[in-house]
Parts: sequence; structure tokens; C-alpha cells
Amino acid sequence: MSLFNEDKRELGKEGMNEGDMEPSAAAGALSSPLPVQQSVLQQRYVRGEDEQPKVAHDRFEREEELPVIDLAVLACGSEHDKSNCRLRMLRACQEWGFFRLVNHSLPIHLMRQMDAAARRFFSLSLDEKLENKDPEGGTLGYCSGAQDGYNLQGYWQESLQFPGEKDTRKAFLDRTMQHNRNDFRDVMEEYCENVHKLAEKLTEHLAVALGLPSAHFSKNCSPSVVRFSFYPPCPDPASTLGVVPHTDAFVVTILQQDDVSGLQILKDGNWITVRTQPDTLIVNVGDMLQIWSNDILSSVVHRVVVNSESSRLTTALFFGPIPKIVIQPHSDLATAEHPLQKFRPFTFEEYMGTVERAELVGKDVLDSFRVYHTSIDEQVTNLAQLTEAISAK
Repeated sequence: MSLFNEDKRELGKEGMNEGDMEPSAAAGALSSPLPVQQSVLQQRYVRGEDEQPKVAHDRFEREEELPVIDLAVLACGSEHDKSNCRLRMLRACQEWGFFRLVNHSLPIHLMRQMDAAARRFFSLSLDEKLENKDPEGGTLGYCSGAQDGYNLQGYWQESLQFPGEKDTRKAFLDRTMQHNRNDFRDVMEEYCENVHKLAEKLTEHLAVALGLPSAHFSKNCSPSVVRFSFYPPCPDPASTLGVVPHTDAFVVTILQQDDVSGLQILKDGNWITVRTQPDTLIVNVGDMLQIWSNDILSSVVHRVVVNSESSRLTTALFFGPIPKIVIQPHSDLATAEHPLQKFRPFTFEEYMGTVERAELVGKDVLDSFRVYHTSIDEQVTNLAQLTEAISAK
């Protein structure tokens, strides 16, 4: 049964009433600033040929399924089962950079209420949505691929984004959220509190799996950003993207999807479409966790494709370091395979500044913080080659 298409009686059992039901997908599409009614895609949305997706949103490879982690085992299982589950999570973060989380403790009725509240926002008139832009002209609040000067420019997406930290988020909501305000913010506060606790649990289990104190990551982190992304039907989905290929800058991302697929991850050079499954969450490794783990774990390039039939809605909480915390690999994570610290020390604030300034794609930002260690012999060889090249000019 689909997570968001159940009948009203069933939803009522989970704490929703008829008034909580989400608006139709058509309502959100009709109020979108994106040209959903045009038969030919405007040039601003057309990606370069090398970026245009060749794998459709509903094309799945049967043998390529995300690893599944059952949080109930980590909560209630024997010590042996917990240890094995942590190792499976660690392996998933090494080999895939993503996993599907089941029995995650996030209340299902809360997931549905959050989805319904977000859909109500995106079904508002365009003028009402634009009233919720960032008053300081930043990337928070409402923005879309139809607006110039935003980081979504040219994406087939609308976005509503808030600060993750509770007090900062409350202050921002007081300045911006004018319509559908009370029910939206009440649901979002409860939702963020629950997902924050979940993110702490996951990073604590990963720290233990790496042989570190359980709070090694979580004590230096907080929710960074909460983002609602709406992807209306597109007249030419093969020519554009909802989000271009990228990695997440944070520690972990926890993603709630509706029943329309669109997330694709790059694995072994191939784009793999992630299936939607009711009542589950998708978790992925961010750049900060790859760096903190000294390359043992991997943030993986992913993108969002769109389709011509159905809108898609997702909710993501990005769990990241406190801005001025110094990020560097733990010395205990030097191994035979990863013998040296591979990244220079930096603050998360510096990293995000690089993300915002640079027009880099994929893992280019992460790689710009690497320290490339070479042996004395390699340095001598490189110097000799450089001298030879200069003499030949």
C-alpha cells in the first residue's frame, strides 16, 4: 500500500483527519512558476547533452537494490545482532554511500502529516509562495528554478528551506511563514525534533562501528538545514533535471520520499534509480562523514530526475557539524589501507563557503580539501619531469 495514497479511514487511525489530506498533485503544478503547461521546454531548463538523463525515473535494475538497515535490531537486538547490524551499516556506507532504513522510530502519522502540510504549501498561489522568500535574498525560504540568482536556477524544482537549528528556525519562521503557518510550523517542529534524534542515533552507531566513542560525531553536530522539494510534472523530462549530480556537504542526510521515484545514485559508473517503499527512509553519507572517517566511508554522487506524469515531494533533514568546529580525520582511523590523514583541517563554515562560491560539481569541492601525500622518490621523479618539461620549452 502506498504511503500517501491510503483511504481517509486508514489515515484517521494514524492521527490524520479529512482536513489533513494533501491537495492533489495538479493543484501544486498549476500554481508552479515552472512552465508545466508548455509543450516545449524553455532553454533555461535544458541541461547539456552530457547531463541529460538516459535512465528514466521508473527504470529499475532488479539486482541493484539499496542495502536495508533495521533500526529495531540496533534498539532491541542482542549485542551480537547489534554488532552485525552496525557492520552492515558500515559496509553500506562504504560500498553504496546510501541505505534504506526500516523500523526507524519516526512516527508514520507524523510523516504523513508533514507530507500533507508541505503539499498544502506548494499548492498555494504563486504570489503567496513568493511571500515566503528569504528576506535577506539568500537560499532559505521559498525559491524555484524559475528565479534568477538562486542556486536552483534552471532546475526543475521548487524548494522550501529552513535553518535546521531550532531557535534559528523559529526566528526565520516568524519572519517568513505567513500562510498555513500554525499547522505547518507545529508539524515541522515535531518532525524535526524526531528526525534530529534519529540522526544522532545513526551517527552514534556509525562511530561505534568505526571503533570511536559513540558521541564522536553527534556531539559536534546539529540539524543544519530542513528542505522540502517539489518537482512538478515536466513536459520534457529527458532534457532536464530536478537536481544536478552532486554530493551532500553534511554528515548524513535523512530523506523522506512520497510514492513517486526520482532519486538516482551513481554506482560503478551507472545511474541506479532508488525505489520508493512505504514507511521507509533513505539515509546517505555526506562529505563531512567521508572526511571525518578518513575516506573509509563514502559520500556518493546522486541526482534527481523528473517525469511527465506525476509530481514528486521529498523532505530532507541535513545533519551537519557546528559551523566553527574543526574538521579533520581521527588519528585512530589511520589503517593499512588509509595510512595517512587525507584531508587538511578546516571548519565546516569554510567548507560551506567554498561550496557557495565555487561552480564545482560532483565531488570536486571535497577533493579540493585533500592532502596528496607523496614519497620522497615520487617527489624527486616529479621534480625531474617538471625540470625536463621546462627545459624543452
